[in-house]
Amino acid sequence: MTYFDMPDQGGQLYQPSREEVVEQIVSELPGWQEIIHELHRHLLYLSPNYDLFFASSRHGGLRFYANYVPRDDETIESARVAHQIFARLIDETELRSLHHCTRCGERGSLRDDKVVLCEGHS
Repeated sequence: MTYFDMPDQGGQLYQPSREEVVEQIVSELPGWQEIIHELHRHLLYLSPNYDLFFASSRHGGLRFYANYVPRDDETIESARVAHQIFARLIDETELRSLHHCTRCGERGSLRDDKVVLCEGHS
């Protein structure tokens, strides 16, 4: 499911907030709750108004599609550096997800190129 537009209770489409996207993916992949919330906190610190368009599991790993939004008081150089850190945090979290069970968060491995599971959930 993509989160660009989600149906509300009346069936109308709307664009969900960042927090709704984060909570939706955590509800689907509870084992990644800690790493997703940690990423979200770090991104908020760097860019309080960052845009989160989509989050999902693809090819067994987390995919987190977000855009850095500079602060009003940032210089061009500091925004450039913050944007690089922002992108690296997403990349590193996506890689970390490949080693944590999607159900419980314990150490896991990729199964059939579809899902990361620990020994207890495989």
